[in-house]
Amino acid sequence: MQVVAAEIRALQEAIQNGEAEPEEYALLEERQRAAENLKAAYDKLAVNVLNLPRYE
Repeated sequence: MQVVAAEIRALQEAIQNGEAEPEEYALLEERQRAAENLKAAYDKLAVNVLNLPRYE
């Protein structure tokens, strides 16, 4: 999850600085979906199986 979050931050920074290639916009969307999916899976496990705190 942390790796995906780091990739998202790097892509967002490149976009904000105007340094992003066109394919990086699509990559950002993919990484954001992946982060949402990972968070949902973690939250489900945290509640149902592992009794872990929510990931933020």
